[in-house]
Amino acid sequence: MDPVLLASTVVTSLAPYLAKAAGKLTDTLTDKFAGTLGDAALKKTGEFYAWLKQRLAGTPAANNALATMEKSPDDTASQAALSEELKKLIASDPDFLKQLTSMFAPIANQSGAANFNNQVAGDVGKIIQINNANDIQIS
Repeated sequence: MDPVLLASTVVTSLAPYLAKAAGKLTDTLTDKFAGTLGDAALKKTGEFYAWLKQRLAGTPAANNALATMEKSPDDTASQAALSEELKKLIASDPDFLKQLTSMFAPIANQSGAANFNNQVAGDVGKIIQINNANDIQIS
């Protein structure tokens, strides 16, 4: 997997978990999404998060970025900061890339896993998310 995409996907996947853990799920759709993850996916994400937190403890900048995201999981700036630190580690440490890929695989392979579309810049008029859609026509 592309290192930039991997870092972004890891951060995007952690955000709902951290929001749920912090009791900050206030949006009905976000809460419903987290509910669809199921206990198994939440457990796997929790295990991954514990591993990542321990692994980043020796890297002050990455550790600080994770701590900031823990406090504000929905903040795009904190997400971008953590993603950037992960990209740096991935680029500089092949062992970290191997471990990260291995540890993240069970989350990425969960049945019912979500696909995320991140809009970094630009004007978005409408966003539509469809889950378990059959025979949908959009015109």
